[in-house]
Amino acid sequence: FTSIATRETAIPLAIFALALPAFIASKIYTSCLYSVGNTSTPVRIAAISLVINISISLSFMPLLGHVAVALGALISSYFTVTALIITLNKIHMIGLYQQNLRKLSFILLAATVGGGITLFARLYLATKHPFINIILYCTIFSFCYFIIVLKLKVYKISELIRRK
Repeated sequence: FTSIATRETAIPLAIFALALPAFIASKIYTSCLYSVGNTSTPVRIAAISLVINISISLSFMPLLGHVAVALGALISSYFTVTALIITLNKIHMIGLYQQNLRKLSFILLAATVGGGITLFARLYLATKHPFINIILYCTIFSFCYFIIVLKLKVYKISELIRRK
């Protein structure tokens, strides 16, 4: 495995990492539908997702090469989660309440801003020791994330301390 192979593998791996939360959520939401005896909807959603995945992968293959496969998986996985959430909301198994959507939006905003600040800090604070870099970046991200979440009043400090 050469350094070129490492570089060629890094981008698809990062894209697959972005899809990981959707893969996990899909498993959970599919199980919810199975628990009420609705087995056909998840299968239909998975079939549509498969078509989306293959279409995106083949469409972008000439432009992006092997990265198109990861891009197809990313987009189709979030399609699947969205379709499952909509289905569960329709049958009242999941509540898309205003306060939950507000919290989720602020959490995503805090994570995005924290990630952006961490990437910016990476340009100036990188050391020659990968382990120290990981600790440094995780600390910067965590600090930024929690400050933003607290400033946006997503949670109170007492709520964060009480959680187990």
